Amino acid sequence: MPLADLDYRPTSVHPGSSSLPPAVRERIGECAGSPVVGADRPVTSGFTRGYAGRPALADGRRVCAKAAGAQEPHARQGIAQEADILGRLAGRATAPLLVGAADLGDWQLVAARRAWE
Repeated sequence: MPLADLDYRPTSVHPGSSSLPPAVRERIGECAGSPVVGADRPVTSGFTRGYAGRPALADGRRVCAKAAGAQEPHARQGIAQEADILGRLAGRATAPLLVGAADLGDWQLVAARRAWE
């Protein structure tokens, strides 16, 4: 059976970190243990319109972060599940290491780092 021809371009457009509410950017820094001072452009792949990028921290590190608000309920649920799974995989698989996660009511976020960084 042939696969459906799907156009993933609409879901590969993500907002930049500057469009996140200040409380979300602040919480990413709290989870990572250092304030967010900047960020790369958002990633250009994925399946939601939530934020996905690599914030720069004041201590020189970078983390991978995802965040989604109430307008993306399926992404919020996926981010919560990702945080749970990353926490369970810690030290057991080659996977990003959970730095932190938070449910801010309307927003859900997860921050992780590469195991080799």
